[in-house]
Amino acid sequence: MSGMVRNVVGILALSAWGLLASAASAQDWAEKMFAHQEYDFGSVARGALAEHKFPVKNLYKEDVHLSSVTSSCGC
Repeated sequence: MSGMVRNVVGILALSAWGLLASAASAQDWAEKMFAHQEYDFGSVARGALAEHKFPVKNLYKEDVHLSSVTSSCGC
């Protein structure tokens, strides 16, 4: 492998690793704002209203915007 190709491959590998590391660290700081991230409702009757509040505490000096909030269903 030529030196230039080796350098390009190395830069791409480091960039990919950096993206993965930053995604993991972003998740870590966000998780610290929640007391818990999951809640199991158990069995819920069809058509019943099921709600749970997740308290959020902003530990940081900047505004935080929650987006793309989703739920999962084990149905």
